Amino acid sequence: GAILASGAPLADAAAWDALRARVQQGATVIFLQPGVLAKGDDPLGWLPLEQRGALQHIGGWLYLADEWAKDHPIFEGLPGAGLMDYGFYREIVSNTVFTGQPAPAEAVAGSMKTSQDYSSGLLVGVWELGEGRVILNSLQVRENLGSHAAAEWLLRNMLNYAAAAPPWGPGRAEE
Repeated sequence: GAILASGAPLADAAAWDALRARVQQGATVIFLQPGVLAKGDDPLGWLPLEQRGALQHIGGWLYLADEWAKDHPIFEGLPGAGLMDYGFYREIVSNTVFTGQPAPAEAVAGSMKTSQDYSSGLLVGVWELGEGRVILNSLQVRENLGSHAAAEWLLRNMLNYAAAAPPWGPGRAEE
């Protein structure tokens, strides 16, 4: 099943343990906002991965980062794979990326800044956890629900993707 996590983080360790157990048993959790994972001063303190990594600000005042998205079910029906069309996605794009986590099962969208310095990270990624999946998202989907079509489309696609069997592990089609 699909679990959507958004809003203010719960300070209840038992609830987070229960969530982790459900994911390990096959559920997919979508973290719609990075803020839901904050535990005190640690912005990813509740992230149920062994190596939590960090949230990093990426962007600039003159030379902006380049955001990209793969041809992936989470972006199905939205403008093409490759560099994201800033005219379409400008309200959705975030300056916050996930860095330092283990390699994801699927890198879905990310951002890279190659001027003045180099920074990069993921805006959307999928990690395996036991039999289930963790979807991390820092795109401003929740903040734009009701005001930007891309936000609603991305949420619908994330939920549909989470409800489908993962492309790896038990139950996947043999090649």
